[in-house]
Amino acid sequence: MREIKFFLLLGMASLLISCGDQIGSVERVLADQADANSKEVLVIAHRGDWRGAPENSLQGFNNCISYGVDMIELDVRQTKDGELVVMHDATVDRTTNGKGQVSDLTLAELRELRLRNGLGRVTTLKIPTFEEALLLCKDKVVIHLDKGYDLFREVYALTEKTGTTHQVMFKTSHHPDRVRRDYGDIITKVPYVPVVTFGGKGIAEVIDGHIELGAVAMEFVFSKVTPEVLEQMERVRAAGVKVCVGSMWPSADGGYDDDRAVEEGADKIWGWIVRNGGSQIMTDRPFELMDYLRQSGRHR
Repeated sequence: MREIKFFLLLGMASLLISCGDQIGSVERVLADQADANSKEVLVIAHRGDWRGAPENSLQGFNNCISYGVDMIELDVRQTKDGELVVMHDATVDRTTNGKGQVSDLTLAELRELRLRNGLGRVTTLKIPTFEEALLLCKDKVVIHLDKGYDLFREVYALTEKTGTTHQVMFKTSHHPDRVRRDYGDIITKVPYVPVVTFGGKGIAEVIDGHIELGAVAMEFVFSKVTPEVLEQMERVRAAGVKVCVGSMWPSADGGYDDDRAVEEGADKIWGWIVRNGGSQIMTDRPFELMDYLRQSGRHR
């Protein structure tokens, strides 16, 4: 399964490259993801550019596209009337001027609300639909999809409708046996990125199961750096699967987080992730990370 997805991604990127002199951002990222020997580190903007615009907003996504970010992590929820919208929380309380569960509100009701920026101030921006986000990002940037496991079928239908399936990473933290049971017919058709959380038993077996399902990358979550974490990073890389580390907060990356990177030095923190096998970094500071990677020859 892994080999089939590798050749699909690499073949599609190669075909698109041959059609023009320059490779587009999406094709470049897909080609890098399929290349086990690539030295480039990909940057994933967590909820878009939420420091410069509301999180999970079209403006925040567009800021990332303009800067050349490789992937945008976004979250999807379903409304009362079955529509998919981009929203991290189950409620709208924190990120908008409204209140209530997303699942209790219709799309029309949600569209009357306005998003808050990172300082909590109300802006003029609306909650985007997932389809709007797909169309904005189409052929421009890869999407790292979160909060969407229970909606994989609805998500897949929309990515097929918009012609974006190849550039949407379907992410889940569930055990590979459950993924196979719930979505065995879909997971073979999409770029699949499982989340592996360290601290429990059977990590190696879980990783093997995800590799068998055809994972193109794995997001490692670890509160402490242990020999097991480093060993499994190396083992996953040897299998030709990319390792993603989220540097948003210490409990996800063993203390090698964004704030320390800007306070203590990018090479000390982000550089440690790269030197220990992280080839994709999800971050709340995508522009600073890209500047560091470009200066160190790890990004175009």
